[in-house]
Amino acid sequence: MVAFPALLMAFALSSAGAPDRNAFRWRAPILEPLQSGTLYRAIIPFHVMDGCKAYPADLRLLDSAGHECPFFIQTDLTPDTLLALPAALVDPPSDEPAGDGVSRFYLDMGFRSVPLSRLIAQAAETNFARSIKVFGRVDATNAWRWMAEGGIYRLQEREREWVDLNNQAFRYLKIEVLNYDEPVVTFTNIGVWADPQYLVFQADCDGAAWLYFGSDALHLPLGELRHRVSARAVAVARHAAIGPRELNPFMLRADLWGYARLLLITSLSICGVLALGILLRRIKA
Repeated sequence: MVAFPALLMAFALSSAGAPDRNAFRWRAPILEPLQSGTLYRAIIPFHVMDGCKAYPADLRLLDSAGHECPFFIQTDLTPDTLLALPAALVDPPSDEPAGDGVSRFYLDMGFRSVPLSRLIAQAAETNFARSIKVFGRVDATNAWRWMAEGGIYRLQEREREWVDLNNQAFRYLKIEVLNYDEPVVTFTNIGVWADPQYLVFQADCDGAAWLYFGSDALHLPLGELRHRVSARAVAVARHAAIGPRELNPFMLRADLWGYARLLLITSLSICGVLALGILLRRIKA
């Protein structure tokens, strides 16, 4: 006889391997039909990271039948493969003080959940050295939180124009350049970059598949695929692309059914109260 704890464990593992598509707010299609058994490698777009509630814990790759495809995430830390975010300079907040000897710049990343790798600040001057402090916040009304600090300079044959942001995720950045008694440095470009992250997965069947994300009810998926494939196999994996983010129709359908069921129950309850009232009046009469 199988012990009851063993049954519970088997049920938990089977449930973890078959996530409910209704639990995800978003999905994004794989932009080509998959071939069963083939290993693929696709760069994860910023809009996927931003749509997650706990990236990468709530990522799942499911085919059209709802079966889960094994995957793991690979990060490329090569400096020449960094991806630029659509950072835009914005006006200073109204409550920000103007400090003597400090130049301040404010950026909107456009995304709030993307791990940020580097701030690159390119200056017009040919002989300078400045300290930089970087602060971040998720929403426009939050308090600023320290992110990083460092130095940029261009001195004879030595040059450094970037600050490491330690893969922290914030939508809004405040950059303070400490000039002190030195002339203000003229920046020709200020940008923020992120390390590319890849979804490495193996198709379990032919046909269409979607990357589902945006759920607070999931834990990290099993990563056994990482230990089953070699670095060489990953390097020659077939390229795949992830499409635009869209609302998950399964969640929408479940929400509509939930609203309809609530409306039906409410209507039946009202009808029941009215019928009871009519019945009581007839009895009193």
